[in-house]
Amino acid sequence: MLRALLFLALAGCGTLIGIEDEQPLACQSLSVIDNTGTTVNVTPAFSSTQTNYQATVDNATTSVQVAIACSDADAAITANGTAVSNGRSGPITMQGDVVVIQLAVTAGTTPPAPSQSYQVTVSKAAPRVP
Repeated sequence: MLRALLFLALAGCGTLIGIEDEQPLACQSLSVIDNTGTTVNVTPAFSSTQTNYQATVDNATTSVQVAIACSDADAAITANGTAVSNGRSGPITMQGDVVVIQLAVTAGTTPPAPSQSYQVTVSKAAPRVP
């Protein structure tokens, strides 16, 4: 009986110290925000299993940010190699008419942590003709 209780006690410790801390990596939303604060939805509609997206912003846009929401509060997220804070990247300059943003999401679990990459191609809309 003592062995059974000891085994149960030790089996439960793995979760407490992170040995069995394997949660699936899932993100719920992804969007682009232009320098005026306008949110632009990505296409196709976001799905955590889809990896390539497009977004079109106004022709006058000078920078964009990417907003991503993931279920793992401890996930490490980068946009073009720069850390994302609170699910939102810093401003990314629109140099020309197109910018490609590489997002990397790594779960905050014990190694090997699951990871997922996304690519968002942001294009400026054609200029408006008066």
